[in-house]
Amino acid sequence: MTTPVTLTAAAAITYAQTSTNPIIVNDSGTNIAVNADALVKLGVQLVKVYDTNDYLSKGGFISAISVADVLALAPKMFSTYNAAMLFSNVADTAQNVAANAAALLKINSQVIGMTVTDTAKNIAAQSTLFSVGSELTTLIMDGTAYKGASTVAGTWVINLTASAAATLSADGMTGGAIQVTDTGANIAANASALALLGTQLLQVHDTNEYNTGGGFQSAINVANVLALTAKTINAVGKPMQFGNVVDTAQNVAANVAALLKISSQLIGLTVNDTAKNIAAQPAIFTLGNTLTGLVIDGTAFSGATTVKGAWAINVSAAAAATLYADGMTGGVIQVSDTGANIAANADALAKLGTQLLQVYDTNELNYSGGYHANQCCRCTGLSTENVGQFAQLHVFPSCARQYPKHCRESRCHAGLGSASQGHKLHRCRHTNANPHGRSIQQ
Repeated sequence: MTTPVTLTAAAAITYAQTSTNPIIVNDSGTNIAVNADALVKLGVQLVKVYDTNDYLSKGGFISAISVADVLALAPKMFSTYNAAMLFSNVADTAQNVAANAAALLKINSQVIGMTVTDTAKNIAAQSTLFSVGSELTTLIMDGTAYKGASTVAGTWVINLTASAAATLSADGMTGGAIQVTDTGANIAANASALALLGTQLLQVHDTNEYNTGGGFQSAINVANVLALTAKTINAVGKPMQFGNVVDTAQNVAANVAALLKISSQLIGLTVNDTAKNIAAQPAIFTLGNTLTGLVIDGTAFSGATTVKGAWAINVSAAAAATLYADGMTGGVIQVSDTGANIAANADALAKLGTQLLQVYDTNELNYSGGYHANQCCRCTGLSTENVGQFAQLHVFPSCARQYPKHCRESRCHAGLGSASQGHKLHRCRHTNANPHGRSIQQ
C-alpha cells in the first residue's frame, strides 16, 4: 500500500492532477473550507483531513461548510487529537438541508451547529429540514437571524418571533416544529396565524408576562385562546393564564364547553356585543366566573359576584332593561345602580324573572351613617307590585340587615294593605322609638 502524502489543501488539489497516490490534508480550517468542494472531488484518494487550528475554539470546525461537503468530509476529518471532527458552522439552503435530512441525522454526533439561510417561502416549503433536530441551531429567514433552539416535549424546536412564525404559516408551512418566543403584544397580533400552524407549533412563550399580575394581558379572541392555551407557558414554564379574552356573544356561546375545559387558565373573559346579540345567547352566562366583563352596545360592565351560589355579571339597570327588551330568556345578571335608575327601569327588571339574581342600590348608603331607623326602605318611585318583586332580591341591603322584619313584612313590600294599593311609595319610614311603626307618604 502506498504511503499517503501529507499536503495543504491547495497543494493536495494540485498534486491530485498528476498523481493517484493517497493524500492526507493538514491545514487550517479556513483553507480547508475554501477548498472543500475540490477536496470532495478527490474521492477515495483523500484519506484524512486534519484541521490544524481546531483546538483554538471549542466549536470544532468553525469555518462555514455546505451540507454536501460536510457529508463527504465528516467521515475523513479529525481534530489535532485524532478525534472525529465536530462541525459548528454547516450552512445551506432549506432545499439542500431538507433533501439531505436523513444523511445529516446519521452524522448528528458531529454536527453541532447548522444554519439554514433562505426565504420564508422556501423554508415553509421544506419543513422536513426541522426533522434534523438539534443539528439545526439557526435560521436566517428573509435576512433575519433566529438563533437558539429548545427541547419541548422531547422534540427539538427552533425559536422564532411571532411574526416570523406567522410568515411561515402564511407561506403554507405544513410540517416541522417551532417555538415562538416573543412579547404578549406580538403574540396577540399574530395569534390567528399561529393558531393555523397546528401541530407544527409546539410552544409559545410570552417573554413579558411576568411584568403583570394578570398573566397574558394582550387581547385575544376565543378561537385563538382555545388553539394556543395548551401551548402557551409563562416565565417559569407553567401554563399561561389569560386575563383578556374578548369576543362576540355568538363566538363565546358556541364555545362554552371548550372554554369551561380551560377555565383554570381563563381569568378574564369579556363579551363585546350588542344587547340584542347578548340577549340571544344566554349560554354565555353558564361560564360562571370565567365571564368577568360585558361590553353592551359600547358600554363596559366589569366585575361580577357570587349571588345565591351563582355567578352573576354586574350591569346597570338600563342595560338590564335593554336586555329584557331584546328578548333575554336566560342567564344570570346582577344590577348595580342608583335607586333612581333602578326605579326608572323597574318594570323591565321585574319581568326578567330568574335571570335577575340581585339588584343592588349603589347609593343607599349615601345617607349619613347608612340607613337609620327613620330612613329605612327608601323605595322611590316603585309600584307596590315591583316592590313585592324586589323584596326577594334584597334591593335594600342595609335596611334588610338592620330591620329584617320591617323590610320583609311591612308595607314596603307586597302586603301593603288596602290603603296603599295602586299608589307608588316615596318613602316607607318608622321611628327610632317604634321600629315597626310605619307611615306611607305619597
